[in-house]
Amino acid sequence: MLQWGDRMLTLKIVKPDDAMDWMTFVSSLVGSIAWPIAAFAIAFLFRAQIRKLVDRLKKLSLGDNSLDFGERLDEAEAEATTALPAAAPEPAGIGLPDARTAQLIALSPAAAVVDAWRSIETEVKKRALPLLPQYATAAVSNHGQLAFRAAAKMLFQAGQITASTYSLLSDLNGLRNAAAHGDDITAADAVRFTMLAKQAHFFLEGPDVVPDNPDA
Repeated sequence: MLQWGDRMLTLKIVKPDDAMDWMTFVSSLVGSIAWPIAAFAIAFLFRAQIRKLVDRLKKLSLGDNSLDFGERLDEAEAEATTALPAAAPEPAGIGLPDARTAQLIALSPAAAVVDAWRSIETEVKKRALPLLPQYATAAVSNHGQLAFRAAAKMLFQAGQITASTYSLLSDLNGLRNAAAHGDDITAADAVRFTMLAKQAHFFLEGPDVVPDNPDA
């Protein structure tokens, strides 16, 4: 303590250890900030590889229920082959997509899938409308609209489509839902789906068959 005129001054001497504590604190603070930034940068740079790894882990955890869009297309195409009777001619006019569809596929494969599905859904519901008096309770959804799955089942039970066509429509409905919910879809997959959609239209115009009771 020192006296300066009428005032008393107090001097506090800081120990070197205290200075080192501040340096340690600053160093740890910088380190705690730098690690999250570095982790984010690594995740950003390798985001594609990380996404693929996550998809593989999801498949391992879900097992057989985790078929991707392409694999489900394989199943639908096999169903379409079954839906065509052995003696029936090959569907005519089922070729590559038209110019409008091709442009949509180039812009957004998922949007092309949803667009191709829309015409199938419209056709199935239109054909099922005359059957509503018989199946009204089962076919109308909570929103007062004709549900697609119920409409397709009505056509099957009424003998207007075969069991294979009914299964194909169910497969295409599942693929459409996958596309609408963000599944990764390639342009090639979208082309395959549009061709299957054309085949579904062909089968919807096919001859009546003896009705059956499909699984709900």
